[in-house]
Amino acid sequence: MLRATVIDVAGNSIQTDPVFYQVLPSIDFQWNLTTTNVDRLIVKPGDSTGNVTVTGLLEVNENYGGTINVRLEAAPADRSADVAWTIIDSRTLDAGSLTDKSELLTWEYIVPSEGQYDLKLVVDPTGVIDEYDEGNNENYMVVTGASVSSIINAPSFLPPLGAIIVCGLVISLIQRNTRD
Repeated sequence: MLRATVIDVAGNSIQTDPVFYQVLPSIDFQWNLTTTNVDRLIVKPGDSTGNVTVTGLLEVNENYGGTINVRLEAAPADRSADVAWTIIDSRTLDAGSLTDKSELLTWEYIVPSEGQYDLKLVVDPTGVIDEYDEGNNENYMVVTGASVSSIINAPSFLPPLGAIIVCGLVISLIQRNTRD
């Protein structure tokens, strides 16, 4: 609400009618959908083989000089509604790190077991910063821990050199006989 009281030198005063304005914040944080991703969709679960690199490009529509919290969360994809997300890593970006309007972040996530897992990148998870659009603060991805028994190392198919030569000779004989 905005209301003005004007008083002149003679002591006369007038008060204006109240006027209501809604001031919307102009700043908006969001994850770049093209650059924010995982390097592998399917991995063998475990410490040494189930490592996934999550890359996120955080963008802001105007220079921002303050600190901001970002975090990586994970949850099983087949969870029920009462299963909470697990915070994998929480970071506070230093003041001034977004003065160039973007920040590239990387995380390492180890798929713990077989099955699909939802990954979520969240900017300003507590909603401390008033933004123009709070709905674009989260980005979702899926990674799968493959069943170890279903992953096999199949040798490549390379016929022996002799078999290739024999096939070539047979084909040349057939072609020669059809011309006669």
